Amino acid sequence: MASALLGDPKLLILDEPTAGLDPKERVRLRNLLSGMAKERIILVATHVVSDMETVANQVILLRSGQVVDIAPVPTLIERYAPGKGLEEVYLHIFGEEDGK
Repeated sequence: MASALLGDPKLLILDEPTAGLDPKERVRLRNLLSGMAKERIILVATHVVSDMETVANQVILLRSGQVVDIAPVPTLIERYAPGKGLEEVYLHIFGEEDGK
């Protein structure tokens, strides 16, 4: 992460940044990303959608390399899983509503 920030880039691309982190460090990283996003664009690829639910301004959902939807978190929840969360949106879109 430190080397990615050298030169103060205006675009930061992260792939599964919370993988392998314990819950405390996941929260710390989410807070760090949220603060850094005020000065740059941060693109995060992750399957741990709950990590991004509270910090993402926009979510791009991809299936087989194709864009399924792009919207703010509240809009996606309203469309696909009213009254639930981003994880349920993911499960609905990717056909895993029953958790199998």
